[in-house]
Amino acid sequence: MRKSALSDIFAGLIVLAIGLSFFLAANNIIPWDKWWSYLLTFLGVTFIFDAILRNLKLKERLIGSRFVAGVIILCIGFAFVFALKNWWPLILIVVGVLIIIKGIASPKEETRGEST
Repeated sequence: MRKSALSDIFAGLIVLAIGLSFFLAANNIIPWDKWWSYLLTFLGVTFIFDAILRNLKLKERLIGSRFVAGVIILCIGFAFVFALKNWWPLILIVVGVLIIIKGIASPKEETRGEST
């Protein structure tokens, strides 16, 4: 699959998430005052799905910027959907700590011209 095809799929999924959140609110399936928290949840899932698809098709790193962004957006969306408004900053803190641990634990890449 081409990289541009994956970009088209990603853009389509974002538009789909926006349309789905407005559709659910317009049909009183979700309350209008919470449509944006559902949108964040849908966008988080979209980013994670895109990261997984890019990993499978292009062999890009799975735990990259899109995956991390998706987890953060998804956690914030969940926090507001499930009335955890005071907890979402802690979710960001935990995700940040996990990213730091991953960075420390990952094997070091050698730079050009560096001797060992």
